[in-house]
Amino acid sequence: MKKIEFKKIKLDNGETMAYRHIGSGENKLVLIHGFQSSSQFFEDLLESLDENIEVFAPDLIGYGESSYENKHKEMKEWAKDLKYFVDSLDIEDFTLVGWSLGGQVAMDFAGLFPEKIRQLILIASVGVKGFVMPKDKEVNDENKKLKLPNFLKNFNIKHDHSFTVPILNGIKDQDIDFFEDLFRQTIYNVNDPNPDDLRKMAEDFLKQRCFLESLLAMVTYNNTSENGSRLIENINKKVTWIHGDKDMVVPIDDAYESIEYFPNKVNFIKFDNSGHAVFVDEKEKFIEIFEDLIKNED
Repeated sequence: MKKIEFKKIKLDNGETMAYRHIGSGENKLVLIHGFQSSSQFFEDLLESLDENIEVFAPDLIGYGESSYENKHKEMKEWAKDLKYFVDSLDIEDFTLVGWSLGGQVAMDFAGLFPEKIRQLILIASVGVKGFVMPKDKEVNDENKKLKLPNFLKNFNIKHDHSFTVPILNGIKDQDIDFFEDLFRQTIYNVNDPNPDDLRKMAEDFLKQRCFLESLLAMVTYNNTSENGSRLIENINKKVTWIHGDKDMVVPIDDAYESIEYFPNKVNFIKFDNSGHAVFVDEKEKFIEIFEDLIKNED
């Protein structure tokens, strides 16, 4: 089996994007990670895919080993970074895949640059009208030790302090154990990944420098014609949405609602025994379906 290559490339917008690369062949795939993650989260999947599929899995700007020279506020800014990335590597006619927050980046890319992609695959994507914050709960004094900036308040977003404050405290304290436990309870609520891999994921998440900006962009996202960017109307390639029925991060009902906004019918695939990380929870089934989609997109 081929080894994953880890590389960095300087983009024309001044940022440096790190990425994982594996495989070769005419079936090209660009794979976008989620909110509290990086391309590290895909390593097991990358090693398991057919070597005739060439995969590029970048760390989004502000995540992992990529730079973060300019603050972002909207998903389309990350989508434009991705345009610089694929242009720099001359990647054309590729399958674009987005997981979780990466789904929003992928949707905006597909709306801004539809001529670049062969098809769009969304895995447990955050919905077309943004991420729904958890219900507001009381936070004890211990969790209030870190004062939140006014960043979210400036955009009139009601945020749940029991969600944001502990995570910000975890980042501030570089608490790897906290994030391992958080991932087990949320992303990997059905099946745990390899413990060593989980540790690496937690370590990589702590490299993120854009937590609040990403959260803002994810919550305020709307690509529909209902007070949104209307970018969804430009998505003219085949769309497949894959979602786990036991997803605790993005409930499957959000997916059902979202697919109704696409201009063309979406190929929806439900995994009954998966949470947010479908490619971990039902790995063999996922890979079989995923590879078939990539090789036989028509």
